[in-house]
Amino acid sequence: MPHVQRTFFAEEPSEAVLCLRVSEKPKREKPPPTPKRSAPPKIRVWLTRLTRIHAHARYIVRLFAHPEIAGGQSLEGETYAARAARFDQTLIHDAFMLIRDQAGDGVVEVQAAMDSAPPTVALPGTPEKVAKMEARAMRGESIFIDKDAKIV
Repeated sequence: MPHVQRTFFAEEPSEAVLCLRVSEKPKREKPPPTPKRSAPPKIRVWLTRLTRIHAHARYIVRLFAHPEIAGGQSLEGETYAARAARFDQTLIHDAFMLIRDQAGDGVVEVQAAMDSAPPTVALPGTPEKVAKMEARAMRGESIFIDKDAKIV
């Protein structure tokens, strides 16, 4: 253990440090840039909603850490900065409510899009039905659709 203490207090160089210096890895080259992809408009709208939800949550967290960044007047007549400075829980409550509402709307829209696959007349268990379900899964759609053919 004394050799560790000597190394820590810079009395002598450590062999481990020397080994690390000798075995440094060469610098990695940057990978070539990938071509930009363009998302479908519907996906861009959903991703924008997610980004805004995330930004709002981050703002609330930063607001409590640094109340001076807040601007504007709240509905109660007190500034957001003053409310955050006194750790007003209603700010967090309101943020959760907004996030819940926005996320809930997003879930409904995405689920509706996933359920919009055309129904199939193939009966359950048939190879045709399995192929249709596989194709739906590959497209990111719901596998089971209410209007699909059923065995009665």
